[in-house]
Amino acid sequence: MTLLETRNLTVDIADVHICRALNLSVGRGERWALLGRNGVGKTTLLHAMAGLNRPVGGEVLVQDRPLARWGRRRLAQQLGLLPQDNQDPFPATVLETALMGRHPHVSPWRWEDEDDQRIALDALAELDLREMTHRDVGTLSGGERRRVAVATLLTQNPRVMLLDEPSNHLDVHHQIDVLERLDRHAADGAMILATHDVNLALRFCTHALLLFGDGESCHGPVETMLEREVLATLYRHPMQEARTEDGRRIFVPA
Repeated sequence: MTLLETRNLTVDIADVHICRALNLSVGRGERWALLGRNGVGKTTLLHAMAGLNRPVGGEVLVQDRPLARWGRRRLAQQLGLLPQDNQDPFPATVLETALMGRHPHVSPWRWEDEDDQRIALDALAELDLREMTHRDVGTLSGGERRRVAVATLLTQNPRVMLLDEPSNHLDVHHQIDVLERLDRHAADGAMILATHDVNLALRFCTHALLLFGDGESCHGPVETMLEREVLATLYRHPMQEARTEDGRRIFVPA
């Protein structure tokens, strides 16, 4: 089942060509890595997939329906975006912030009920934040705030998760823990993960979309996309491949 699709998608920002005529099909249970150098437009492409940026050409479809034919509330039940950074212009507790993820599921004429509270509290507990529910988010560390953002996305519970560097600000333990939880939530849906960490992409993703700059891209299974020569071209730096004790491939800069 195709959950998200791009047809001849062309995306630019200012004088940067991000992708040209991109045809991508993201199926149920697939985890996609979005890789490329700084400035090639990974965030802009994710925003185009979320309907926040208008493409130059082509279209994005969710479950075979163009984005423009979705109501915003219904679309947010299917598609969720984790931004690269979080801003908190107004004071709010950790629980109040997580409950924002329930807005697409709550009718305009009612407040969050006990079920919504339970879903938010369960998501916070998953991210080891249950004891912080009454903390002001402005008092949290960068890593704690990042985990609140992930908990908010899990509270939203979309079918497709668009993740812009979800491991930002996280220590090694929480990087793996957060991605394992996102991976489990993607089992019945899908995720597209923009990251600079090739090894996390190898560990958690089934497919990869590579942005080379000037509109050039390629995509396919990680086994064929994430190779030493390809990555050296992608990052304009020689790469070396190694193996962990359990036989997994990893890459390090040469």
